[in-house]
Amino acid sequence: MTLQQHVLGYGPFAVALVIAAGISSGSTFMGMPGLSYDIGTPSLWYPLLYSIATVIGMLFVAKVIKKYGDKFGTRTIPEFIGERCKSDILRIALTIISILLIFYVVSQFVAAATMFQTMMGVNYETDIIITAVVLATYVFMGGSHSDIMTDAIQGFLMVIVALVVFFCFIGSVGVDGGFGDMLATIENENPEGGINQLFLPGDNTYGAFWLVALLFIAHLLFAVLPHLGNKFMAVKSGRDLKKLIMYCTIFATILPLMALGGLLGLAVVGSDAGISPDQNVPVLFSEIFPPVVAAFFAVAVLSAVMSTSDGLIVSLTQLLANDLYRKTFVPKMSITKEKAERNELLISRYSTFVVLLLL
Repeated sequence: MTLQQHVLGYGPFAVALVIAAGISSGSTFMGMPGLSYDIGTPSLWYPLLYSIATVIGMLFVAKVIKKYGDKFGTRTIPEFIGERCKSDILRIALTIISILLIFYVVSQFVAAATMFQTMMGVNYETDIIITAVVLATYVFMGGSHSDIMTDAIQGFLMVIVALVVFFCFIGSVGVDGGFGDMLATIENENPEGGINQLFLPGDNTYGAFWLVALLFIAHLLFAVLPHLGNKFMAVKSGRDLKKLIMYCTIFATILPLMALGGLLGLAVVGSDAGISPDQNVPVLFSEIFPPVVAAFFAVAVLSAVMSTSDGLIVSLTQLLANDLYRKTFVPKMSITKEKAERNELLISRYSTFVVLLLL
């Protein structure tokens, strides 16, 4: 299977799940619930706005990326922009800048390690190694194909968990009394971040409307990040883009509901439980579900981490193999097309281990 076959030709529903899973990383499933557990209702601006801004951004870029991506035969966002602007310098510059996304992968590993440590008591360093080995195995074996197929499945699990958390919040599961009693408990646990508080005076992110508006503006171009923008090229046909955006809108509406888990955790676990905010979700699951069910949902949360991590790693390996090797070095080398493609695939696969070792 060639690298091009690894990347192209999937249905809009599957690709929408992949994009949603890539957007909703460990931040959505652990960080945002942790924020709402820590500072309360004002933090809900983030999950509300980032998903809306990302979908709006897709409306502007998806058609262009798909149309010219197919026309130029591009595989990555830096290559697409370089071909569109007819600039090798711009392509190389964007490739180098995109490689800095490796630091984003680190945050996903931290989220995975926190989940393992909280649910199973496994050593933090061991958790990091386990996460790296699992990622390296299926990314190495399947490349972009495994990234898309596993992310679609993981995205489906993430949607289920987000809906479960939403209905648990609506049903005030684990709280003595009804919905009103839960809201009163949240208010008592965190008066400054109660349900009736829109902003958090003095906070650098949620202190005023104009600060919150910056969150929206900052995420308008989120859809063109290398590990997300290249997914528009993976759709079978440009005619499927409307369905893709529709599905993405649905999933982008559901997944941020996970942030309500922080408020539910505040009512169930309490603010004096002696846990870090990021541990709220696994502790909450342990409190309100039987062990087997809690473990299943914990795996689904790990899916959020894995889906973003593998997308980033595959994107980084494509940058090395495609944008640097194929587009920059091969034209200056005396080498057959078949050998160049074979080397490209080898670089794409084995650079997976290089990326993970750098972490």
